[in-house]
Amino acid sequence: LAIGVIASLALGRRLRRETLGVGPEELAEMARDQGAVLRGLDDGVLAFSSAGVPTLSNSTAEQLLGIAHVEAGTDADRDSDAPSRAEVPEVIRRMMVEAPDHGALRRRVNVGDRILLATAVRVSRDGVSVGGVVTLRDETQVLTMARQLESVTSMARALRTQRHEFANRLHTVFGLVDTGATDEARNYLATILRTGPIATPVEGIEVISEPYLRALLEAKGTTAAEVGVSLSVTPDSLVLGRVNEPEDVTLILGNLIDNAVRAVVTDAMGGMGDDADRTDEVFGRVEVTLLGSGSELHAVVTDTGGGVEDADVESIFDEGVSSADDLDPDHGHGIGLALCRRTARRHGGRVWLLAGHDPVLGGAGFAVHLPDALSDDTDDKER
Repeated sequence: LAIGVIASLALGRRLRRETLGVGPEELAEMARDQGAVLRGLDDGVLAFSSAGVPTLSNSTAEQLLGIAHVEAGTDADRDSDAPSRAEVPEVIRRMMVEAPDHGALRRRVNVGDRILLATAVRVSRDGVSVGGVVTLRDETQVLTMARQLESVTSMARALRTQRHEFANRLHTVFGLVDTGATDEARNYLATILRTGPIATPVEGIEVISEPYLRALLEAKGTTAAEVGVSLSVTPDSLVLGRVNEPEDVTLILGNLIDNAVRAVVTDAMGGMGDDADRTDEVFGRVEVTLLGSGSELHAVVTDTGGGVEDADVESIFDEGVSSADDLDPDHGHGIGLALCRRTARRHGGRVWLLAGHDPVLGGAGFAVHLPDALSDDTDDKER
């Protein structure tokens, strides 16, 4: 009896220590609540032990990370089963190791074609560390929509400027006609027809007739000119048909042009020293080549910036961390190029670094191939 009592006391003490003083009823209630919470969350949840071993994951986390259990079961089984037989990405496990004792560690990470916002938090109970939790949120769609909105906003701003100029010219024609100066009005209209009704800072843009591409180039040309960069379209560019997915096409081209302009300005400012405030001169140029072949769209964006070094070629499209200090402002060592590549892959295309240092301009050159970006000529003729 004495041995039994001593063994019972020792076993009870160990159970209380292992369960952190939680009783059987509380454990059952916590298990039910855990399953309900995990299945009801839109965010992914990964739990880790104090040793950094994955112990729990919900179905959202498995979907975001591409985790698949060897043994398939019900939804409830998956939500309560530990991903011990699945490969959790190294970047997620490293975040749990680097998480501070107090507060949270947040990073944007690339997992496949997704851009995830990961938050790692250590968990303790009564001063005892019981592991940690990593929550995952898919930010790809939000970031894509933000970049698309940025492109649309820049195009709308350029169109407002053009509308103002167009209205001024119409007022001039109206005034000439109203005063009876019909010959002057006719000559003025002839001049507009020869030179184009609206001025644009983009050199060679007359070879582009597609409205979405032209509007994008005019908008980017206006913003580039404001910071002292010349944007031009190469004379061998030719695009027939219409853009099928203008939001995605403008997102990709807009990001590449913005990165090129930023690289030119950064390189020029670095070499100007005390004269870095002067923006009344042209620092460099960005060239865009657009070619259409049936439904395929090919594009090349090159600049006169500092280019991409050989050591950065492999990581140029990698997702950077969320801290702005860790992002390279040249050529999108952040989220721009990652979004471009993901968007292109979604349409069966690709974006790649064509040259770290272009033999003509000296800066980086990026190429784009979108197989189904344009409508066929036959469809265009039917419309």
